[in-house]
Amino acid sequence: MEKDVVRLSAHRNNIERYRRLLKTILSDTERQFIERRLQEEAAAVDLLTLQKPFRRAGAEQFNA
Repeated sequence: MEKDVVRLSAHRNNIERYRRLLKTILSDTERQFIERRLQEEAAAVDLLTLQKPFRRAGAEQFNA
């Protein structure tokens, strides 16, 4: 569980860094790369945050 918190924090830090970078002057190639990485980081956050409720719901279902 603590590993997930650390991962989530790292992904959110990366997202903030990429957002700051997008506010700077970039080549088209650099901008495309950063936008792609931003999407990947956001997807990773979604995956981590969506996994938790399903695990808990599944555990409760088996314990009932």
